[in-house]
Amino acid sequence: GSPLSDPHAPTTQKTFVGREMDKEFLYDVVNNRHNGLDTDKIDYYDRDSLAANGCKQGNLNIFLRDACVAWGEYSNPQMYFQCKDKNDLGRHLMICYPSKHTSSAMNFFATRMKNHETIYTHKKTKAAELQMVDLLLEADKHFSMLFSTQLYDPHGIPVPTRFYGFKFQQLPISRAWMFPRLFLRMDDTITSVIESKAVENPLPQLGRLRELLNDRRKHKFYKCVAEVEIGTLGGDELWEMSEDEINEEFLAQQPRHLDSDGKVVRLEADDFIVEKRTLHYGRKEKNPVSQMRFLKNKSDQAKLSNPIPKLPIAEEVENLPMNTPSSFLRRTIRFFCCTANQYELISHTFESWKEHKTQQAENPNCVFEVLNGNEVEVDDDDEEEETPHLNSQPVTQDDDFELLLSPRKRKGSEDSNTKPAKKRLSYN
Repeated sequence: GSPLSDPHAPTTQKTFVGREMDKEFLYDVVNNRHNGLDTDKIDYYDRDSLAANGCKQGNLNIFLRDACVAWGEYSNPQMYFQCKDKNDLGRHLMICYPSKHTSSAMNFFATRMKNHETIYTHKKTKAAELQMVDLLLEADKHFSMLFSTQLYDPHGIPVPTRFYGFKFQQLPISRAWMFPRLFLRMDDTITSVIESKAVENPLPQLGRLRELLNDRRKHKFYKCVAEVEIGTLGGDELWEMSEDEINEEFLAQQPRHLDSDGKVVRLEADDFIVEKRTLHYGRKEKNPVSQMRFLKNKSDQAKLSNPIPKLPIAEEVENLPMNTPSSFLRRTIRFFCCTANQYELISHTFESWKEHKTQQAENPNCVFEVLNGNEVEVDDDDEEEETPHLNSQPVTQDDDFELLLSPRKRKGSEDSNTKPAKKRLSYN
């Protein structure tokens, strides 16, 4: 959307480099800056749908066959340098379509949403990706590339370097991008090279790396424990929290359980991964079809052969198609288990955390304190005893004889008539 910068130019450039203004629409053929409908996405939506689902997602070739160039106004002119800070926005040459394709255009963007949900960010796809990231990070601790020898050696491979007696110049795998010759060898075969080197070296430092390689070989990937929709739990306040902050809040519950030997096993930060996922139709919360421009009738299509100044004017669609969704943005938070024997503990901790966040959303004027159920003692004769660790919060029992903790209200709260929520104390 802006001109290319030339480091040798004496002044800042204000025009496109390589294309005149009457040909600016050519930039939108491969990467459509207005709505995202371009040949690149048409190609890989069909390709990925066929490879993953065994069938193509409708006839997307109609957008190649019926595409035309006409005059139109930008949907968001402040994003483009030609119209920024100008009162007279004017019209520009854009890639447009006949109005009969509004429903097909919505299906196109729905395909994007579906592919991202069921292929690109599917829970198993993401679990394998996160495990691969951990594998490379672990390999980066122990392996590096021989900078002095491999820079010009096409057959060079990563070798162990952080051991006694190694005297050659080192380059970590994570820094291979700094040298194109080395980076070209960082293809899919890098995992096989790392695996062969890890097997050859029986050193205990490589134990975690061999474990990740073995799990990958056996397809024992990380597992998605739970997923929660933003909007039903906490809203924007929860979404504004970073993944690290959610991780810390999750661990603040001090989850633990007893293993088969009776030893207490606690949940650690390395046992799970928090991921914030955003799904949309291509333009975040906006309707991408509203950012397209359409020719309303056949008389406009007849003017497509006119000279550039007399090309027809394409406008925003007035009546949206029937298949228009009510919302174009979906946000979720997912929890992935990295340690197989901690799956159940993470699942129970998530349920407790979810209930805690739900009560916070329903009672914003209340203070919730997560207590350790193992520290609460209740006598069988129901004697009223003073428990200072409860901070004088009322504790009752439900029908299942499980403890319920009523939250205290904040001082000075105006909402004094709100019925206090109750938090179930979990026993680990």
